[in-house]
Amino acid sequence: MTKRLRNVLKLSTFLSLWIVLIRGTLCAWGTPVQSAEGYLYLVSEVCDDGFQIIEARSSGELACLRYFQGNQKNYTDATLSCSSFGAYLASVRTTEKLQVVKNLVTDSNAWIGLDDMVTEGLFVWSIDGGTLTDQQLVDNFADMEPNDENGFEDCVEFTVKFQSLNDNSCYRLADYICEKKTLALEN
Repeated sequence: MTKRLRNVLKLSTFLSLWIVLIRGTLCAWGTPVQSAEGYLYLVSEVCDDGFQIIEARSSGELACLRYFQGNQKNYTDATLSCSSFGAYLASVRTTEKLQVVKNLVTDSNAWIGLDDMVTEGLFVWSIDGGTLTDQQLVDNFADMEPNDENGFEDCVEFTVKFQSLNDNSCYRLADYICEKKTLALEN
Protein backbone atom coordinates (compact mmCIF):
# COMPACT_ATOMS: atom_id res chain seq x y z
CA MET A 1 0.00 0.00 0.00
CA THR A 2 1.43 3.39 -0.97
CA LYS A 3 1.88 6.27 1.46
CA ARG A 4 -0.71 8.25 -0.52
CA LEU A 5 -3.35 5.55 -0.18
CA ARG A 6 -2.52 5.02 3.51
CA ASN A 7 -3.00 8.76 4.15
CA VAL A 8 -6.29 8.79 2.25
CA LEU A 9 -7.56 5.82 4.21
CA LYS A 10 -6.50 7.35 7.55
CA LEU A 11 -8.21 10.61 6.68
CA SER A 12 -11.34 8.87 5.46
CA THR A 13 -11.62 6.90 8.70
CA PHE A 14 -11.12 10.09 10.70
CA LEU A 15 -13.90 11.82 8.76
CA SER A 16 -16.14 8.74 8.91
CA LEU A 17 -16.16 8.53 5.13
CA TRP A 18 -16.43 5.21 3.36
CA ILE A 19 -13.96 4.56 0.58
CA VAL A 20 -14.25 1.61 -1.73
CA LEU A 21 -11.28 0.43 -3.76
CA ILE A 22 -12.29 -1.02 -7.10
CA ARG A 23 -9.93 -1.90 -9.96
CA GLY A 24 -11.08 -0.92 -13.44
CA THR A 25 -14.81 -0.78 -12.72
CA LEU A 26 -16.84 2.28 -13.66
CA CYS A 27 -18.92 3.96 -11.03
CA ALA A 28 -22.56 4.78 -11.80
CA TRP A 29 -22.45 8.20 -10.13
CA GLY A 30 -19.26 9.75 -11.40
CA THR A 31 -15.83 9.65 -12.89
CA PRO A 32 -13.31 7.30 -11.30
CA VAL A 33 -10.54 8.88 -9.28
CA GLN A 34 -7.20 7.39 -10.34
CA SER A 35 -4.69 6.25 -7.73
CA ALA A 36 -1.56 4.15 -7.85
CA GLU A 37 -3.60 1.21 -6.53
CA GLY A 38 -6.45 1.36 -9.04
CA TYR A 39 -9.58 3.47 -8.90
CA LEU A 40 -10.98 5.08 -5.77
CA TYR A 41 -14.65 5.86 -5.48
CA LEU A 42 -16.29 7.79 -2.73
CA VAL A 43 -19.68 6.39 -1.88
CA SER A 44 -22.68 8.63 -2.41
CA GLU A 45 -22.96 9.60 1.26
CA VAL A 46 -19.84 11.77 0.90
CA CYS A 47 -21.56 14.01 -1.64
CA ASP A 48 -25.04 13.97 -0.20
CA ASP A 49 -27.82 16.57 -0.64
CA GLY A 50 -27.58 16.47 -4.46
CA PHE A 51 -23.85 17.30 -4.63
CA GLN A 52 -21.71 15.66 -7.36
CA ILE A 53 -18.14 14.47 -6.89
CA ILE A 54 -15.52 16.12 -9.11
CA GLU A 55 -11.78 15.48 -9.27
CA ALA A 56 -9.35 18.26 -10.14
CA ARG A 57 -6.74 16.04 -11.77
CA SER A 58 -3.90 18.55 -11.56
CA SER A 59 -4.05 18.61 -7.76
CA GLY A 60 -5.80 15.35 -6.92
CA GLU A 61 -8.35 17.44 -5.01
CA LEU A 62 -11.80 15.95 -4.68
CA ALA A 63 -14.73 18.32 -4.51
CA CYS A 64 -18.45 17.92 -4.10
CA LEU A 65 -20.28 20.53 -6.19
CA ARG A 66 -23.93 21.47 -6.53
CA TYR A 67 -25.31 24.03 -8.97
CA PHE A 68 -28.36 25.92 -7.70
CA GLN A 69 -30.27 27.12 -10.73
CA GLY A 70 -33.49 29.12 -10.92
CA ASN A 71 -33.70 30.32 -7.32
CA GLN A 72 -31.34 33.27 -7.72
CA LYS A 73 -29.81 34.95 -4.69
CA ASN A 74 -27.46 37.82 -3.94
CA TYR A 75 -23.91 36.87 -2.93
CA THR A 76 -24.57 36.94 0.83
CA ASP A 77 -27.74 34.86 0.59
CA ALA A 78 -26.02 32.38 -1.77
CA THR A 79 -23.20 32.07 0.78
CA LEU A 80 -25.74 31.40 3.55
CA SER A 81 -27.55 28.84 1.39
CA CYS A 82 -24.30 26.95 0.82
CA SER A 83 -23.45 27.03 4.53
CA SER A 84 -26.83 25.43 5.32
CA PHE A 85 -25.47 22.35 3.49
CA GLY A 86 -22.09 22.52 5.24
CA ALA A 87 -20.63 23.97 2.05
CA TYR A 88 -19.09 27.16 0.63
CA LEU A 89 -19.51 28.99 -2.65
CA ALA A 90 -17.27 27.11 -5.09
CA SER A 91 -13.57 27.77 -5.51
CA VAL A 92 -12.53 27.99 -9.19
CA ARG A 93 -8.74 28.21 -9.07
CA THR A 94 -7.74 26.15 -12.11
CA THR A 95 -8.66 26.02 -15.77
CA GLU A 96 -9.82 22.43 -15.15
CA LYS A 97 -12.30 23.57 -12.52
CA LEU A 98 -13.37 26.44 -14.78
CA GLN A 99 -14.16 23.82 -17.44
CA VAL A 100 -16.31 21.93 -14.92
CA VAL A 101 -18.18 25.17 -14.19
CA LYS A 102 -18.63 25.82 -17.93
CA ASN A 103 -20.26 22.41 -18.23
CA LEU A 104 -22.55 23.03 -15.24
CA VAL A 105 -23.60 26.61 -15.93
CA THR A 106 -25.12 27.08 -19.37
CA ASP A 107 -28.04 29.51 -19.06
CA SER A 108 -27.37 32.12 -16.39
CA ASN A 109 -24.42 33.60 -14.48
CA ALA A 110 -23.54 31.95 -11.16
CA TRP A 111 -21.79 33.13 -8.00
CA ILE A 112 -18.56 31.47 -6.92
CA GLY A 113 -16.76 31.95 -3.60
CA LEU A 114 -14.36 34.79 -4.34
CA ASP A 115 -14.68 38.43 -3.26
CA ASP A 116 -12.75 41.55 -2.30
CA MET A 117 -15.33 42.95 0.14
CA VAL A 118 -12.82 43.46 2.98
CA THR A 119 -9.93 45.02 1.04
CA GLU A 120 -10.46 46.38 -2.47
CA GLY A 121 -8.31 44.49 -4.97
CA LEU A 122 -7.45 41.64 -2.56
CA PHE A 123 -9.69 38.76 -3.67
CA VAL A 124 -10.17 36.03 -1.06
CA TRP A 125 -11.52 32.49 -1.58
CA SER A 126 -14.35 31.84 0.87
CA ILE A 127 -13.62 28.10 1.14
CA ASP A 128 -10.20 28.55 2.80
CA GLY A 129 -9.28 32.24 3.02
CA GLY A 130 -6.57 31.95 0.34
CA THR A 131 -6.03 34.86 -2.02
CA LEU A 132 -6.36 35.03 -5.78
CA THR A 133 -3.01 34.55 -7.51
CA ASP A 134 -1.86 36.41 -10.61
CA GLN A 135 -1.94 33.13 -12.54
CA GLN A 136 -5.53 32.40 -11.46
CA LEU A 137 -6.51 35.89 -12.58
CA VAL A 138 -4.92 35.44 -16.02
CA ASP A 139 -6.29 31.90 -16.50
CA ASN A 140 -9.85 32.35 -15.27
CA PHE A 141 -11.04 35.96 -15.65
CA ALA A 142 -12.44 37.66 -18.75
CA ASP A 143 -10.24 40.27 -20.43
CA MET A 144 -10.14 43.55 -18.49
CA GLU A 145 -11.60 41.83 -15.41
CA PRO A 146 -11.86 42.19 -12.49
CA ASN A 147 -12.44 45.90 -12.97
CA ASP A 148 -14.59 47.06 -10.02
CA GLU A 149 -16.78 48.99 -12.47
CA ASN A 150 -18.32 52.06 -10.81
CA GLY A 151 -16.63 51.05 -7.54
CA PHE A 152 -19.35 48.53 -6.63
CA GLU A 153 -18.10 45.17 -7.94
CA ASP A 154 -16.72 43.13 -5.04
CA CYS A 155 -18.07 39.62 -5.68
CA VAL A 156 -17.16 37.15 -8.41
CA GLU A 157 -19.43 35.21 -10.71
CA PHE A 158 -18.99 32.85 -13.62
CA THR A 159 -20.39 34.64 -16.64
CA VAL A 160 -21.99 32.57 -19.40
CA LYS A 161 -21.44 35.27 -22.05
CA PHE A 162 -17.64 35.24 -21.71
CA GLN A 163 -17.27 31.69 -20.28
CA SER A 164 -15.00 33.06 -17.56
CA LEU A 165 -14.98 34.84 -14.21
CA ASN A 166 -16.13 38.43 -13.71
CA ASP A 167 -16.55 40.75 -10.73
CA ASN A 168 -20.03 42.15 -10.18
CA SER A 169 -22.19 43.83 -7.55
CA CYS A 170 -22.74 41.55 -4.56
CA TYR A 171 -26.39 42.63 -4.53
CA ARG A 172 -27.08 41.26 -8.00
CA LEU A 173 -29.26 38.15 -8.13
CA ALA A 174 -27.64 35.09 -9.72
CA ASP A 175 -27.56 31.32 -9.63
CA TYR A 176 -24.73 29.87 -7.54
CA ILE A 177 -22.46 26.86 -7.12
CA CYS A 178 -21.75 25.36 -3.72
CA GLU A 179 -18.76 23.18 -2.86
CA LYS A 180 -18.21 20.87 0.07
CA LYS A 181 -14.68 20.23 1.24
CA THR A 182 -13.77 16.60 0.98
CA LEU A 183 -10.23 15.26 1.05
CA ALA A 184 -7.14 15.64 -1.08
CA LEU A 185 -4.96 12.88 -2.44
CA GLU A 186 -1.40 13.63 -1.40
CA ASN A 187 1.43 13.25 -3.89
